[in-house]
Amino acid sequence: MKRILCFMLAILFVMPLSTALAETNTKLQIITVNDSNGNGVIEQSEVVNAASSYEGVTLVSFYDESNRLITCSYIYNDKFSVPNGTKLAKVYVWGTAKVEVKEEPKDDQTVKPEVFGGDNGQITVGFFGASTTQMGHYTKIIEHYYHTRYPNKDIVFVNKAIPGNSLGSFINRFEWDITGDELSGKIDEAIITFGFNDSSPIYYVEGEKYSREKQDQNIALYAQNLEKVINLCKEANIKLTIMSPQLFDPHVENCTSQYPDSVNTYGLSKMTKHAQEIAKKYNLPYIDIWTPLTETTTKIREEYGVKGPIVVSTDGIHPGEQGGFYMAYVILKAQEGGSSFVAKVNVDVANSAISAQNASVKLTKADKTRVEYEYLPNALPLAYNGNYKQFEEWGIPVTEEMNLETIKVTGLEDGQYQISIGGNVLSNTYTSSQLAEGVNISIDTKNPAQMQALQSYMNTISKASYESKYRGIATTEQAIKSHPEVDVSQFNENSTEDELKVLGTAYISMYKSYFSNSPTEYGAKKYEVENWNKIREREQKIKDMSKPVQRTVVIEKQ
Repeated sequence: MKRILCFMLAILFVMPLSTALAETNTKLQIITVNDSNGNGVIEQSEVVNAASSYEGVTLVSFYDESNRLITCSYIYNDKFSVPNGTKLAKVYVWGTAKVEVKEEPKDDQTVKPEVFGGDNGQITVGFFGASTTQMGHYTKIIEHYYHTRYPNKDIVFVNKAIPGNSLGSFINRFEWDITGDELSGKIDEAIITFGFNDSSPIYYVEGEKYSREKQDQNIALYAQNLEKVINLCKEANIKLTIMSPQLFDPHVENCTSQYPDSVNTYGLSKMTKHAQEIAKKYNLPYIDIWTPLTETTTKIREEYGVKGPIVVSTDGIHPGEQGGFYMAYVILKAQEGGSSFVAKVNVDVANSAISAQNASVKLTKADKTRVEYEYLPNALPLAYNGNYKQFEEWGIPVTEEMNLETIKVTGLEDGQYQISIGGNVLSNTYTSSQLAEGVNISIDTKNPAQMQALQSYMNTISKASYESKYRGIATTEQAIKSHPEVDVSQFNENSTEDELKVLGTAYISMYKSYFSNSPTEYGAKKYEVENWNKIREREQKIKDMSKPVQRTVVIEKQ
């Protein structure tokens, strides 16, 4: 069965990508790879050499010493690994002798995403998506980054996601939830990601419902609906950033999902390609989230032996707080406005001189054993929490790429030095040589700016809890609107489950909450405005807490 599946994958994966070859001289080549190096195993170089005489995209199947199939791997630009225990490999190439081919457009030909807001005044940024977006794990980090990195920008973030939605569902609610919502008001910019629900993953499960035809139909429908959404946003004057689907990872330990890996490797990978092509077509900013999430998950699993959740949780679908952090990291890294540093300060003791980037400074003392200056950065560092720390331990250079707050001092006497900021002594001491090279203080837990950033982030989490209720109301209203024949004015807090069943049984508990008179009920429509006001109060508190404070910095020899 595995051999048949591999052959089918070879045809299905390779044929669509072979259009660059001349149709008159192409055919499926099958090359057997043996241990030509004589070291008892198949090496990557042997597989590459076997296919080097042919032009095309390649699939390779790997076999053990008993000629049993280990796995199949799609190969592009020689990016693949050979499983342990491989004694034989078969390479499938759709092509013949090498011919001149037209190069595929490079990824950088898409419009690069820009920092939200530009130089405009107040703007509202919407997050469009389904359950992953509604859960808010990645959106919270993005909000936090913008409020702390760009505290002078007046940006309001609004979560406009509904669990279980596809692009088709989003189109159906666009008028009343996106452009017609009086609470959120006009959305100026938005980032959109859909995919998993659009794939209808049930059609990937072997059995009666399995259908490659249905898979392809849904992939095509995803592309069609994405174009419809782009046109709707254009009409509504919403500046849109297209984001690819996220990954699906059924290989996480104790995965509860019934769906196979092909949902990711076939369905979501094709949707990612469509998203990129459509973004190019409409000249819109594009962020590929699928590729880095897939590659990083594989890399961490292989290099660090992690079996549990990396990006997604044990359902294989939804990122938790940890995965949300990495998603936000990829998104922020993609945006051109995302700066690698918070602030930089350089002190030249010999010349009693000080300079800074993204900060205001005034030198008050500079000798060979003590330096003092007033310091007002224009930004705060990104909050350093357990998720941040975990990805750094896995080799993701978060600090280096987007969270540097550095101090460089030259001309100090040899010795060990202590830094205090606003009276807070930092956790680490530094040698004069280290200070001359420059030290990063952004993630020091005794840094007052880091402490301030953590408080700001905690308020972002609080805001998200109220936004969850806001989206709970929208989720229920979308379900209600699917039954236009029902007069909902007949329902109230005393309506029974039997009475509410005319609206369908899937959302009975949410209907009960929606019509409730209790302010503590999740998604109670009666308290929608009150809940919205709490969202806005939290947002203002976050902004106030994210404003940098001027403090005195003292660097003194111990």
